[in-house]
Amino acid sequence: MEQKLPKLTEEQRIDNIKRLERARLAFDDTMPIREERERNFRYYVGDQWSDLMKDPDTGEMISEETFIRKQGRIPAKQNLIGKTIRNLAGQFRTNYPDPVAFGRSRGNASAGEMMTSALQYALDINEANELDAQNMKEFSVGGVVGWKVGYKWWSQLDREDLYINNLDATRIFYNADANDIRGMDITIIGELHDLTLNEIMSKFGFSIRDKEKLLSIFPDARADDWEINNFPQHIQKFRDFYIPDNPDKLRVIEVWERGYEDMDFLHDYKDGYFEPVDKQFFIDNGYDPEIINSYSLEEIVQLLNQARVDQAAAQGVGEDAVAKMELHSRYEECWRVYYLSPNGDLILSMKSPYDHQEHPYVLGRYMMDGKVLSLCSSIIDQQRHVNRLISMIDASLGRSLKKVMMVDVDSIPAQYKGNLQEYADDMVQMNGFAFYTSQGGKLNMPKEIQSASFPVEAMSLLNLQSELLKDISAVTDAVQGKEPSRQTPASLYAQQTLNASITNKDIFDFYYGLIRKRNRKVVKVIKQFYSEPRYIKISGTGYDSGVDSMYDPDEVRDVDFDVVVGEAQQTLAYRQNVDVELKEFLSGQLITFREYLQTTSMPYADKLLQLLDNREEKQQEDGQPPVGLTPEQMQSMAEQGGLTPNQ
Repeated sequence: MEQKLPKLTEEQRIDNIKRLERARLAFDDTMPIREERERNFRYYVGDQWSDLMKDPDTGEMISEETFIRKQGRIPAKQNLIGKTIRNLAGQFRTNYPDPVAFGRSRGNASAGEMMTSALQYALDINEANELDAQNMKEFSVGGVVGWKVGYKWWSQLDREDLYINNLDATRIFYNADANDIRGMDITIIGELHDLTLNEIMSKFGFSIRDKEKLLSIFPDARADDWEINNFPQHIQKFRDFYIPDNPDKLRVIEVWERGYEDMDFLHDYKDGYFEPVDKQFFIDNGYDPEIINSYSLEEIVQLLNQARVDQAAAQGVGEDAVAKMELHSRYEECWRVYYLSPNGDLILSMKSPYDHQEHPYVLGRYMMDGKVLSLCSSIIDQQRHVNRLISMIDASLGRSLKKVMMVDVDSIPAQYKGNLQEYADDMVQMNGFAFYTSQGGKLNMPKEIQSASFPVEAMSLLNLQSELLKDISAVTDAVQGKEPSRQTPASLYAQQTLNASITNKDIFDFYYGLIRKRNRKVVKVIKQFYSEPRYIKISGTGYDSGVDSMYDPDEVRDVDFDVVVGEAQQTLAYRQNVDVELKEFLSGQLITFREYLQTTSMPYADKLLQLLDNREEKQQEDGQPPVGLTPEQMQSMAEQGGLTPNQ
């Protein structure tokens, strides 16, 4: 559907400018969080000497790296923060959660199975495992993480489908006074987009005829002489709210605001549903638009109730036995989105298009008492101390003597008396020589000397800080998988690993909770936009092949779903336990061999399933009844397969 640029009155433009200023204030209020995140990110990538300090000689502010180099030293570092965060991301990948959707009543088991497959399909096409692993690192660095869940046209898939994007922590904004860990007190949220003019036209559905109108909204789109060096210094370092980062792009500001308005709800006692309703609701359900627009909502409900009464009377049913509809009006919370230019021009505005009636964001902040916390912030001091100690040790070693030979000139043979350098070259090719004349005529043989000024205390402090960093981050040697010493009992090593995982359990459980919240929103979007039956390509097993991987929206439309995050099936221990239990079920003839193959993690399970399907299909074509496997054959094949999980 072609989008038209709305015409604004002066009052509407003023409202949009006020809205932009509220968004800008929210963006500026969260600047301290972005500044700390920017510093943490520098330490994460290894830029760990960029903090500013006052130069004691000039009084100017310079970086620590510049000050160290002025002293003739090298700013050495050992990036322990990067290793720690990568280890946490690796733990997350190893234990990636397996989402399961289920209906809230036992009678909805098949619908839950279907929705689980649709959920896993949506996560698979969005490569959610990569998005979530990247967000785990972002969460460890900045303490703020999130996703955007929506529905759009996929050019790669040549169809519309659900999409998930990671939020850019440097582009999002929200009201800084929101202190609820669940984000329920967020009243404004949005992000900054930098798009080309063609991307704007495509994203918002404009035609080429609207290009000149858009150029009037974005006059900078005509400019080709922008110079980024003319921007203020703070804009180059920290993103500006109104000015795009790239001069070749245009800034579009997406603002979601929570408001309140009178809303009408239709309660149908026949079906039991209770949902928001307007005239478009009846039009979408097949009623004549011309008739619907001729009546108010109250009159429409009365007419529909009367039609039910008349239909029941024709069948001999009294009016008292007819389930009717009732219209309720309430002052309800609602979300509305605005896409604005920096000048206050409105590109698009509408109520939330989603049935969940919320914004599309899932935002998580690891915080306490209104302050965002992050793992990286808690270990920066240890990282800085480690760097200082390494730099100190390096400087001490650089100033110490290194195997300088002290040579008494009286001990040098006569043929070298006139050329001491020749003597030094002949004696050794590396290291140095020092020639001297002993006092008192005493003859001293050449001897090797070496400085004993190695900073032993610094090494002890370095080891201490390294251990403190491991303790604070809970990424110990056991968690890193390092081989323990021979004196370490296996039980102690396992206990160390468990203790470390308990320390980080708070971080992981909080992040898993965010993923669960994200997946709940994914399920709601699937229910709304997967409006026609479709085949779903499923990775892995667990979905009944009898329904041929078909998603039927009619089966899930009236089911209330929840999402749980199950134990990761990627872990080796999980797969081993499952396969052992499946073998027992197969031996006890509680499941068929096909059901066993559908749930096991054997590397050749899918191939065997395909072979069975091909054989049964050929037998049906030949008019032969399918021949199943006897329990003895099942047991034999299972034992020969070894039930080895896919490692």
